[in-house]
Amino acid sequence: MVFFLFNCAAPITPIPVEYSIEGTVKMWDGSPLPNVTVKAGTKQTETDADGKWSITGLTGTVTVSAELQDYYIVVTGTVNPNKQVSSAATIDFTTYSETDDFGGGTGTENDPYIIVTAQQLNNIRDNLDKHFKQIKNIDLNDLKSKLGTPVANWEPVGRDFPVSPVPFTGSYNGMGFEIQNMVVLSEVDGYTGFFGLVSEASITNIVFKNATVDCDASYSGIFAGGLNDSVIDRIIIENSSVSQSSCIGGFAGYTSGSTITNCEMEDVTVMANPDSGGYRVGGFVQDASGSWFESCSLKGVEVHSSNSSSEYVGGFVANSGISGFKDCSFEGTINATATYIGGFVGYASWHEEEPEKMSFDSFENCSVSGQMSAGRNPSYMDGYVGGFVGWIKDVPNFVYCTVQMDITVDLNATTVAGFAGSIDGSKEVGIFRCSFEGSINAPDDFIHVSGFAFTYSNVSFDQCYADFAIQTDDKAEISGFLTMIGDVSGVSVTNSYAKGTLNSGTGSTSAGFIIMSSDVHPTVEKCYSAVKDVGCAFLYNYYGEVTTPDCYYDSEICNSVDDFSTAIGKTTTEMKTQSTYTGWDFDEIWDINPSINEGYPYLIWEVW
Repeated sequence: MVFFLFNCAAPITPIPVEYSIEGTVKMWDGSPLPNVTVKAGTKQTETDADGKWSITGLTGTVTVSAELQDYYIVVTGTVNPNKQVSSAATIDFTTYSETDDFGGGTGTENDPYIIVTAQQLNNIRDNLDKHFKQIKNIDLNDLKSKLGTPVANWEPVGRDFPVSPVPFTGSYNGMGFEIQNMVVLSEVDGYTGFFGLVSEASITNIVFKNATVDCDASYSGIFAGGLNDSVIDRIIIENSSVSQSSCIGGFAGYTSGSTITNCEMEDVTVMANPDSGGYRVGGFVQDASGSWFESCSLKGVEVHSSNSSSEYVGGFVANSGISGFKDCSFEGTINATATYIGGFVGYASWHEEEPEKMSFDSFENCSVSGQMSAGRNPSYMDGYVGGFVGWIKDVPNFVYCTVQMDITVDLNATTVAGFAGSIDGSKEVGIFRCSFEGSINAPDDFIHVSGFAFTYSNVSFDQCYADFAIQTDDKAEISGFLTMIGDVSGVSVTNSYAKGTLNSGTGSTSAGFIIMSSDVHPTVEKCYSAVKDVGCAFLYNYYGEVTTPDCYYDSEICNSVDDFSTAIGKTTTEMKTQSTYTGWDFDEIWDINPSINEGYPYLIWEVW
């Protein structure tokens, strides 16, 4: 017989390993701080006269923190006020005053003033040429009791020359922390925002949350009224609003000679006063002069300007002169009455009379998405609306700029276009790999609508497209891609297309690709139109036929027997067959796929 013996004793519970921790608490200048309470789990001690402390008999993982009234204490090298440990460790804390003018520092570039309270933040106005670092979130309601209605808790920092004190000229590093609940209801020398006027400064890493700027100033923005020759990086604005003023930008009233990078705005309302002011309104900045913007994004931004005296309105910038924009975007809504309205920029120009300023003159890889409701300024004879830009004046470069927008226009705007409301000037404009996708609803009579652009001057379009649904009323003039006004030389359209639907009232003139009235003919090559229900299949010209080599149109859907070009009509099946397009580059420019672009040819860059 075999016996099996089993050990039924309970498992042995390991004895917790005990450990000790120690460290010091010192002021920002290195002097020791006694009588500071240091906690570790359920145990605590106080620092001695040399700022030293130790706690024994700890087990497991504990959180260690230090506390002393009127001081903000952080773990050395970080801005976290506590640290987790599970074994022997040395933890040093650094202490900053909450009662002195600043938490620490001397205000130099290498030893900036430390800001840990709302009052210390307020003190920067008395030290405008100094350097600052914020190391915790700050609620500006701490400066003033929070009442039921908006009550100002902040005055703009920095004033115009020659008034003393002067603009802010130092540096500020927000370290990614928040400035919360700012309310500005006044201005200094016509400028309002967190900063009034900034000049030759460096400001970075600030988050503004729940800010309100509501003041009838000359220039207003949540961040600043005006920026001169400054470098701004990583400013974030969330759930905020700016209103009134003559010239309004969600971020800044104007910029001059400045560089603004990696800034973001989300859920921000930019609202002009309907009775006065709001002459120029931009979602990000009202006026950009000689400035560079890169990797700045607007999301959920609303731009409103219903004052009949408004001049420029833009989703990103109202008026741009000798400035550059790269990798910037606007997503939101625009509801505006003005002379020049654009989804990204209202009026873009190059000022030859200011050669000393930085000259970029370009929009690269910028995008627009959302909705626009636009009306003409009735005090002017004309009104220009574009999904990307209302008016282009001699700006040479638009590259990889895209629009996805639904546009509604009323009040007899003179022109509305998916991309550029009008192009004018003496310098050639180049538009490369740009697009419009969306709808245009223009219910007024006598309106001019283009799927992509209008031009009064020389411009080149290469690898661009418009994909749209257009609705107009009676006696409109509609082109699928381009409208040319007058005897314009130097216009070229290559490797581009227009595709979509068109519904217009009686007495309208329409063409699938171009409408023009000129004896001077543009260069139009390797383009196609697939637009439903147009008067002229591809091109309409008041002055006879235009030669358009290697161009095609879908003859099945256009429902037109008229045309003033040499474009060739093809069936829908033929239009979706690569062999139709003799001489076209299907290696580097074009491609065709039955599951993309409804089977019509598309530009390769569209799917990059």
